[in-house]
This record gives sequence, structure tokens and C-alpha cells, in this order.
Amino acid sequence: MMKKNIVLFTWENEVFLKRDLNKWISVFTEKYGAFNVYRYNSENISLEIFNNISSNSFFDNNKLIVVNGLPLNSTTKDDKLIKIEEKFVSILENISEDVFVLFVETNPDRKRKLYKKLEEIGTIKNYNNLSWFELKNYIRSRLNIGEKTLWKLYEYCLWDFSIIERYTEKLELFKPNWTITEDDIDENIIQHNNENIFNFIDIVLSWRKKEIIKTLNNINDEYPYFLASLITNFRNIVYCQKLIDEGINKAEISSNLWVKDYYLRTATYHVSKKEKIFNFWANLIEIDNKIKKWELIPDNSGESFRMEMEKIIIM
Repeated sequence: MMKKNIVLFTWENEVFLKRDLNKWISVFTEKYGAFNVYRYNSENISLEIFNNISSNSFFDNNKLIVVNGLPLNSTTKDDKLIKIEEKFVSILENISEDVFVLFVETNPDRKRKLYKKLEEIGTIKNYNNLSWFELKNYIRSRLNIGEKTLWKLYEYCLWDFSIIERYTEKLELFKPNWTITEDDIDENIIQHNNENIFNFIDIVLSWRKKEIIKTLNNINDEYPYFLASLITNFRNIVYCQKLIDEGINKAEISSNLWVKDYYLRTATYHVSKKEKIFNFWANLIEIDNKIKKWELIPDNSGESFRMEMEKIIIM
């Protein structure tokens, strides 16, 4: 028998996936209250989740259980998670209709028993990436933007749909119903972000902790593209330092490899800190991976992102 309260949100389009998931959570919260919403991921989940599913709430019998990371992907070998997944297979059909269980995994192993069980009795919501034509139409439904300017936006965002979405929202607010030009991209996104990022990098490399924390406190909901820009810029600095270590002439690095002077100058000036720079960059990538795997779920204020960044600074 099909159960409307058992749903899997899956596949690669995380922008639309998260948007729909947040709508579900928002509608449920308005109706039954935030105290009946429970979120689990690979770090905080345990077999206690099944007591939560089966027990009555003090406030209301209706519950929303969000389980990030299940069904498992093909590479997971964690015994705890495997046991939890197997337990879900055995109890799914018996879950009360008052309890909504939303599974979230962008790359599940479709051969696993839990996935097959969800196909049999639940609802699977697949969020496929947009094709080039669909993406172009999607953005143009929101912005008055020409082909060349659109390409500039794509290239700056490294074709990452989640970053494209954030900048589209920003441009919507900046120039509603007006034509978006390349100068708009340069002046209001690239230049603005680069100034913030370069200033932050200088503060980090000087290891001025109070200023780092102060800057992080002002990021708010801009953390997705702030993190993406940080990773890209630190990667370029690390790249320059490795080329210098290999004995490649600085003029050759600058002219033949199209490396901006800022990266080469920064890499040279802070050559004594290359190990610290590499470790900082590696930690940024780890935060990014946690977000992508839903092991870290940033809220709209960016608080959880700031806490992860502060851990790096304190270490």
C-alpha cells in the first residue's frame, strides 16, 4: 500500500530539491509547530530515531522527520548507518500516517533495499539538473539578460547552479524589470565580491583573528558564494606557490598561465606560510563537502557556517 507520508528527495539539482524540501518543512511548521520537526544526518542519527518515530509527541501526534543521507550511497561502509537503514526497511510500512518521514540523498544506491522499498510504498521526487536550454529559460524568466551577459554569469559562477541561483536572486533585487548588462555583473557582483574576498584573504594571511570573526559575522545569508569564492581564490594561491616551488619563472607563470598578479604577489609574499595556506584551503573544501553531503545544514543566517569557519581559525 502506498504511503503519502514517506518521501525521498533525490538527485543532482540541489537548488530545486532544497527549495521544495523547505516548502514542506515550512507548511508543516505553520500547521503543527516547529517543535514537531526533527532533523537527522550522519552525525546525529542513532537507533533512537525509531523511538521518536513510534512515540507520541507531548504537543501533537503529527511529526516531521527529515533524514539526510538515506538511502545510503554505494560508497558508505559505516556499520551504524547500515543498521539504521536496515531497520527503516523493516518498519516503513508500519509508520503512522501522522508521522511524515522525508529522506534526502542526492546520490543514493538504487540497488539498496531501502531505495527499493521507497519505490514500492513511498514517493520518490527526482530533481534532475537543468539542460542548457532549460537553465537559460529559467534565468530569463526572472531576468532581462542577453546571451553574452548570461555566459559571463555562468563562467563567473563556474557553472554551479546553486551559485547562479544566488546571483540571480541578487540581480532580481538590484535591477527588477531592467536589462542586466555585463557592466552590472562586473560592478555589482564580481567587483563587490572580489573586494570582500581579497580583504578577507589578507586578514586571514595576517591571522588577525578578531577581524576574521568580525568579517564572518557580517556574511549572513551570503555564505554559499562567499565559500565558493574563498575556495577558488585560495586554490589559485596554492597553485602559484606549487609552481614557484617547482622552479617555474614568475614571469612565465603570469604571462603564459594567465594567473592574476594578485595571486602571484600574494603567493610570493606569504611563501613562508604555504603550509598554513594549504591547510586552510583543505579545511574550506572539507566544509564545502559537509554542506554538499548534508552533514552540515546551514541555516538562512549562516550561523552554522560561521561556527565551522571559527573552528578553523581557533585551530
